[in-house]
Amino acid sequence: MAKLASGAIKSTATETHLHRTTVSKLWKAFRHNARMPSSKWGRVGTKLSYTTKHVTDRVSGVLEDQRSTIRDISVATGLSIGTIHRKLRDGTIERRSSRLKSYLTDDNMRERIAFCSACGYRRPCRRRRSRFS
Repeated sequence: MAKLASGAIKSTATETHLHRTTVSKLWKAFRHNARMPSSKWGRVGTKLSYTTKHVTDRVSGVLEDQRSTIRDISVATGLSIGTIHRKLRDGTIERRSSRLKSYLTDDNMRERIAFCSACGYRRPCRRRRSRFS
């Protein structure tokens, strides 16, 4: 970058109603990095209303059968759906799903067979395999 003309900082300061050292600091920062990134990075935005510990304590206090969906957790804990979703996305709370289905008990099997026979369903019979198919 070329050198500033003599008195440029002082004239800019009087035009913008800033102090001479403020304009000088801005010029030096611009020469150092022309993009002039914000120095507030990481300290801006709305502050957290719930800490991570607060959210995890609340969610772990909910019974497992009330934790099936985000909406269920939201109702049980009093936290918003957005807060819970953010914590899931951040990894504070982990999703857990059971791929194993519970087996039918003997009573459930009897009920199901009685229901099916009452509706007219028959048990599938084994087909004999033909020699020609």
